[in-house]
Amino acid sequence: MRITLRTEGGIAHFPGLARPHVLDTAALSESDARAVEDLVNAAQFFTRGDAPAPGGADRRKYTVTVTRDEESRTLHAYDPLDPALSALVARLRKPATSTQ
Repeated sequence: MRITLRTEGGIAHFPGLARPHVLDTAALSESDARAVEDLVNAAQFFTRGDAPAPGGADRRKYTVTVTRDEESRTLHAYDPLDPALSALVARLRKPATSTQ
């Protein structure tokens, strides 16, 4: 599974510094890969709809693309995130800490 997270907007956003976070579960240990897959499933990533753009300034926009097997989906969400999607985004921001 390959996951890309892009973040836009928010207070003090610098577009030139906003590099995407990319995570490939093939580079993780089996237990870490399973944990990431569990987060994707808990967030109901492949069945949920995009969140409508909220009113108000300085809201962060998250663009998450997940590719697994022959399936790929891009989801757009805005702050505040629900707990399940927030947990996935938090994990994607962390560097890969273990490899096989």
